[in-house]
Amino acid sequence: MKRIAASVAFLPLLACQTIPDAPASPYSAEQIAKLRHYEFREEGDQWLLGLDGKLLFPTNGADLAADQMTRIGTMAHELAAVGIHGADVEGHADSIGEESYNMDLSLRRANAVRQSLVTGGMTEGRVQAAGLGETQPIASNETEEGRQENRRVVIIVSPDDVLPE
Repeated sequence: MKRIAASVAFLPLLACQTIPDAPASPYSAEQIAKLRHYEFREEGDQWLLGLDGKLLFPTNGADLAADQMTRIGTMAHELAAVGIHGADVEGHADSIGEESYNMDLSLRRANAVRQSLVTGGMTEGRVQAAGLGETQPIASNETEEGRQENRRVVIIVSPDDVLPE
């Protein structure tokens, strides 16, 4: 009987225990709102924005059209204004053509987007570009639709790209 009474007396103490809070996001509410505004998608602690290569570049070209430079520059300016000063930029290609050509083309495209981000206000040393060629397809290269999806540039924002306010 004494054991039951002691157990019952201990129950209220268990109810007083606090559950640790979930880890705080490295991004402010304002930063998250801005990333969502530009249609970045959250993946773990990173935010990704996939840009369709067909919309950005002519076939086999790596020069951004003026309106695309402006659009990317405006986005960079607005992200920098809320404390996001860097990003990784990945260029991707389909599997048509020589692998070395696709690696070079994807890097040139990533660099074009990188330059627009820097021109728009992101910190030059905090924006990195990589050309991944045909190494990371997201669709089959057996169809034109799949190849079109694989020709893309991805902008990735991670916690390291956020400067303390």
